[in-house]
Amino acid sequence: MKIKAGEIIKAKREEMNIPLVAFAKELNISPGYLSQIENGIKTNPSLDIVLKITDRLDIDLAMLLGVESSEENYLVKIPSLLKLVLARERNSRVLENQDILRKFCS
Repeated sequence: MKIKAGEIIKAKREEMNIPLVAFAKELNISPGYLSQIENGIKTNPSLDIVLKITDRLDIDLAMLLGVESSEENYLVKIPSLLKLVLARERNSRVLENQDILRKFCS
């Protein structure tokens, strides 16, 4: 599963309990535009907006842009809500494997 930049932004914003409208106002953009960034509809916001977002949410720019290659460092910086989503998805795939289910159920 590839994590998109907008998903990271949204998860981190929600983790920090920052309302979308208030955050958009801080960035001097419309709430609709911020929502489109978070939902992956707008994939090319200006560098100024990206830098404001990463600074305010304390997100590593290289990780957000997918430049970082070390998976361990990457996982450390993912917001905890997103980690839970990834873990749930991974566990669901494991539980779909019938051989693994038989081992745990016996």
